[in-house]
Amino acid sequence: MDNESIEQEQDRSHLGVITDPTVKIKPGDKLQDFIQSHSNDLSFQIKTYLSIGDIKELYKFVKMKEGVYLNELIQGSDIILPKLEIPTRNPELEKRIQKLKKSLAQKEYDRMTRNVNLTSRYKPEDSIGYQLKQMNSGLIGVFQFVVTVGAAFLFGFMGIEVFASVQFELAVKLLLGIICALTVACAELYFLLRTLDFAETPKEFHPQPQPSSSFTKKLKSS
Repeated sequence: MDNESIEQEQDRSHLGVITDPTVKIKPGDKLQDFIQSHSNDLSFQIKTYLSIGDIKELYKFVKMKEGVYLNELIQGSDIILPKLEIPTRNPELEKRIQKLKKSLAQKEYDRMTRNVNLTSRYKPEDSIGYQLKQMNSGLIGVFQFVVTVGAAFLFGFMGIEVFASVQFELAVKLLLGIICALTVACAELYFLLRTLDFAETPKEFHPQPQPSSSFTKKLKSS
């Protein structure tokens, strides 16, 4: 593993950045009263947040006092941990992610309600017959493509010589056959792709509307 890949693994700034790594403590009422009453003996005064150094100094000072314990003083105080600032995402990337989430949720919903919704129950692409038909049409198209290109090569290899009544060398006949085969292959490939693309596009199923109950009663009465 080279140095560049190691640096890329170690650089995780894209996950978030901690601007202020210090741990702060917001003193409670009991700790504030103690600091205020012993302000002359401590190097720091009462303030909104205490640092770890202030707590260490307070611990050393409390050890010299009898009947006073640091754990009792810090009860009710809040510990402020460093905050991870997560960078904002690219708006275009966030839009694409939301679009993919909606698409996946819609597909999952369609799969769950397939047996309930009449329009999604009869989707032709879900049947085995439709898949076999698609496979057969693709195989037939490929077979026709191979036969057509082979016939075009034979025409260029032998047909031109027969029609022109001229004896060509083998290299010339091969060149004519390849030119005819490539020309026909380009045209056949275009139509083959269009045919396969059209065959892969499923036709929407539109169920026939059922007559209303009042209309059915009129027909039965007549």
